[in-house]
Amino acid sequence: MYTIKKLIQKKINYQSYNRNEINFIVKSYLSGEISDIEMTEWLKIILNHDMTFDETSYYTDAIIKSGQKIKFDNLNGYI
Repeated sequence: MYTIKKLIQKKINYQSYNRNEINFIVKSYLSGEISDIEMTEWLKIILNHDMTFDETSYYTDAIIKSGQKIKFDNLNGYI
């Protein structure tokens, strides 16, 4: 079972997150299980302890999948 406190401690110890841990952080924050204060603490730890390329990729993917997407069928390319 994940908790934000354990995941913060994991990063303080310079350990990397896996995809499931990153998904937990994003989903738990969006559902209100992680408070703004806890998320701020986590973000400060990330700022000071960095994320690996894989962690950044997992986090980006989790954010993209966390909300509604807008389709622009009439455009051929990136916006």
